[in-house]
Amino acid sequence: MNFANIRVHPDQMKCTLSPDFYGVFFEEINHAGDGGLYAELVRNRNFMDARIPEGTAWYQDRAVTENGQTEPWKLDDPLPGWHLRTTGHANGTMYGSIENPRNHDVPNQLVMTAENTTCGTVTVYNTGYWGMTVFPGEYRLTMIVRGTISSLHAEIETPYGETVGSCEVTAVGEAFSKISATLTVSKHANGCHLTLTAGSDGVLMFDFVSLFPKQTFKNRENGMNPRIAQMIADLSPSFFRFPGGCIVEGICLETAFSFADTLGPVEDRKGCYNLWGYRRSDGIGYHEYLTFCEDIGAKALYVVNCGMSCQCRAPEYGTDEQIEKFLNDAIHAIEYAIGDPLTSEWAARRAQAGHPEPFPLAYIEIGNENWGDEYLVRYQRFIDTLKQRFPSLIYIINDYHVDKNAAKQPAFYDLIDEHFYVTPERFLAMAHRYDRYPRNGKGVYVGEYAANQEVGIGNMAAACAEAAFLIHLEENGDLVKMASYAPLLCHMRDRKWPVNLICYEDDHVFGIPSYHVQKLFSHHRAEQIVKTTVAVDSFTGEAQIRATAGICKDGTILLKIAHFSKEPTQVTIHIGDQFVPRKLFGVFAESPESENSIEKPEHVSIQDLPAEDSFVMRPYGVYLLVFDTKADIE
Repeated sequence: MNFANIRVHPDQMKCTLSPDFYGVFFEEINHAGDGGLYAELVRNRNFMDARIPEGTAWYQDRAVTENGQTEPWKLDDPLPGWHLRTTGHANGTMYGSIENPRNHDVPNQLVMTAENTTCGTVTVYNTGYWGMTVFPGEYRLTMIVRGTISSLHAEIETPYGETVGSCEVTAVGEAFSKISATLTVSKHANGCHLTLTAGSDGVLMFDFVSLFPKQTFKNRENGMNPRIAQMIADLSPSFFRFPGGCIVEGICLETAFSFADTLGPVEDRKGCYNLWGYRRSDGIGYHEYLTFCEDIGAKALYVVNCGMSCQCRAPEYGTDEQIEKFLNDAIHAIEYAIGDPLTSEWAARRAQAGHPEPFPLAYIEIGNENWGDEYLVRYQRFIDTLKQRFPSLIYIINDYHVDKNAAKQPAFYDLIDEHFYVTPERFLAMAHRYDRYPRNGKGVYVGEYAANQEVGIGNMAAACAEAAFLIHLEENGDLVKMASYAPLLCHMRDRKWPVNLICYEDDHVFGIPSYHVQKLFSHHRAEQIVKTTVAVDSFTGEAQIRATAGICKDGTILLKIAHFSKEPTQVTIHIGDQFVPRKLFGVFAESPESENSIEKPEHVSIQDLPAEDSFVMRPYGVYLLVFDTKADIE
């Protein structure tokens, strides 16, 4: 047993905590968007998924950029997600075509032929992202199609062949037309697929096929999966960072994120190779991102490319002409978000899309994980223009190789973005990092962090270590203004990154232990951080206890504690007779290796405990005490 005394000094203010301190980071990785947050059920709805990465040459299952970045890319399946089925004596084929496209930017089509349909059936079907999950309610089927088969029978089928929803699609003609129909699903089912069965002999050319639930988060027509979106909203994030992450830059400049390509009708969005091994649909485009920020009450943090591809992947440094293009893209993106529709062409497009009011764009980050002279030259070019045109925004520079103590620094930045992916014990060893950081008028944004090494898919030890790190950040709130865990989302069937905050598969969604710590700390934010001291008696000295306290606007005091020790600890809180413990929350488990899972989604979660100022802390546990004044109680 260890022993600890924590002393809170409510009359000794340390710093003010930014109201935007806790936020989230989104990147299309691990099928975070397509197959995850984005509510679309059809995979490869525009038949572009097999296209090789832009700006590459392909041979023998490899795509290679000019500078030698190699990406594995198989072409044995030209229509991923789509399959053909025939029954009886009917004959049919399915293949890809680019002849006479509706839109030359999105030329790919699926061709279906059917013969002898009076003696059997010809069906093309889509399996979605490792199976479709449906719930009772209405689903919108949208197709752009032409051909000589005048009708189709559409069904949502379970893996066992049961039909849970169906409709007839008619009025197919020889010219491309957009057709919508409604399927009413009768029951909840996982692993489903969408089937489209020919109503007669003939040929069909599909340009676009979409299946979308009508019930999305906030009922947006092109919206988000309500279960995953609600998990994000429940974190109460003050900001939402988008679109990344490395996909901002791409493996080459042709695969860099382009906000303009993600606007407009979804059927005209060609998508792009997104650097994490698959093409994205851009269904969550720039407009949808800004709308989602609004829906969850978060400010938008948009990351712009400054004319260089990912520096960890045989980087490409753009020419002056290319840099100017990316600068103009940044200007146009900002105008789209906050410009005046009467004076800006891009803001007028926002208004035409149904949103005349400005979006809550507040932060611009120039580049992602960039460094060196090539970056600093580009950063300076961007900041000189953007700061002058949009002075109300807050600008973020990348951390890499910027000497915080050097006299020669970029002329201007508001925040510097630092990233940490480390072992749990490393976060404990970083207990004084920001205590020693220069106070030069610049702030810090910890844009990506996680204890993601040697922790499985995310365990209790990782969550406790991250809590200790967050406590350190809060104690340095005069310097550290914002923080966001990364990555945010992961489909369990495509885990490209070892540890991710929210995981899902079929209808299952769960947060790892770190999620519950993030939620606990984000929901309980102090306004003023006060002096807090910790004294620990530990036989071997291995017990690491971090604590910070703060005062809320209403006078409530919050005390956050991270107890990183293999032994239990008897802790006593000293705060003064005028304060009384009102609530005590804990996040802990039977062992530091404990994880959450599909089978046990809240095995580690927030627990309500008896509110006491002296109690025993479990090994590797996180605690939060709420104190009221006696006067408030009386």
